[in-house]
Amino acid sequence: TLFRRTLSGTDLPLSPGTMKIRQILAEIRTTEAAYVATLRLLVKCQRALEGERLLGRAEAAEVFTSAETLMQVNSELLTRLPERPSSLEEIAHAFAAIAPCAARNSFSARDSPQFLRNSSDRAAALPRYLKVYSEYCARYFAALGALERLRRRSALERRRESLRGECGGQPLESLLIAPVQRLCKYPLLLRELLGALKPNSADRPALEAAAA
Repeated sequence: TLFRRTLSGTDLPLSPGTMKIRQILAEIRTTEAAYVATLRLLVKCQRALEGERLLGRAEAAEVFTSAETLMQVNSELLTRLPERPSSLEEIAHAFAAIAPCAARNSFSARDSPQFLRNSSDRAAALPRYLKVYSEYCARYFAALGALERLRRRSALERRRESLRGECGGQPLESLLIAPVQRLCKYPLLLRELLGALKPNSADRPALEAAAA
């Protein structure tokens, strides 16, 4: 059983609803860290193939589309997610704060979470973050087709196995699908949080907007 410490120093058991929320918050942080690691491997593969001139810039864009942008955005998100989140508001602030960054593909001081202080600001910002994935997902199957076509080159085909070793032992196709899978995961996690929230929670509008 989990406990909370009161002002008087007494330990009281957490309610089932609070425990559920904390479990979901921890899952978001843990799975986000694993996902960012996968994105970094994907970008590492892209840079290796471009650096060895096995893919030109336009060809790399066909296969990897916006992978580098996703890596930058989600790396920023990960830095904003506390290692042990204690409230839903911390998660909402983290997603909301990077939404404008995702739209610009850049980050600056004005992207501080403080500029999104209320739930209506977060409700407007969260969907913008999720939309950064729209281009990648729309071009995913075309990217696989481009990869298959480019592998007809003997040099690129010969590089397949050694590249797999550099990609954490995974085939490139497994890395390419990771953003599509993560996009599907976010609404599920957010809906779990909604199910554990009280109906009158101030954070409900932000989560409802993101999970829609």
